[in-house]
Amino acid sequence: LQADVGGEQLWVEHDLFKKMEFVKMQLSSLTSSSGKFLAIPDMPGFHAIYRVKMPIWEIYPLVPRDAKFEAREIERLESSVPEVVFFSDHAVDNNPKFRYSQMHPLTYAWILSNYHQSGDHEKKWSPDLKIYVLKHLE
Repeated sequence: LQADVGGEQLWVEHDLFKKMEFVKMQLSSLTSSSGKFLAIPDMPGFHAIYRVKMPIWEIYPLVPRDAKFEAREIERLESSVPEVVFFSDHAVDNNPKFRYSQMHPLTYAWILSNYHQSGDHEKKWSPDLKIYVLKHLE
């Protein structure tokens, strides 16, 4: 299928096309004109596709980090607060210790304290996907 990426038509496989359309639909309904979002842990490509700067330094957060590192990431989030968080807490290699929530507990707690889960979407491609909306937006 052909997908529009920054005005260019790219051929992508069907599953990726569905993901892109789903994210695009959610962004148009859940964000303002800023379109700020965070897609973690393994979806950094969506930031490039939709030309939105990733608000954290670690673009592919799949390893545990210490509290000092997480504190710096939270500072970055607070200086450029995303309106929506696309969050997948799947267990990498089917190991529960490798869930984002386990490897980045402070960042995960920050998300939970500042966002609430949106119940308005169907899980189009991943049962682990959750969409969080900034609390003051809904």
